[in-house]
Amino acid sequence: MNIETIPSSIGKLWHLKYLDLSNNPIEVLPNSITRLHNLQTLRLFECPIKQLPKDINKLVNLKYLEMNKC
Repeated sequence: MNIETIPSSIGKLWHLKYLDLSNNPIEVLPNSITRLHNLQTLRLFECPIKQLPKDINKLVNLKYLEMNKC
């Protein structure tokens, strides 16, 4: 989809369980992503992510962080 940035409003999707951002030129995830407490799977295949949010540990239900070629 060629998404370059994720809006901070993504943090309002409280019930989101699965997020696949693969194959997008995203370099930074917004800190608001750490408000997705129900998130279980985060896929970031082939994304040039430079750094994960520092409060990524707040994703208490995250079971799968799938990264490849990042």
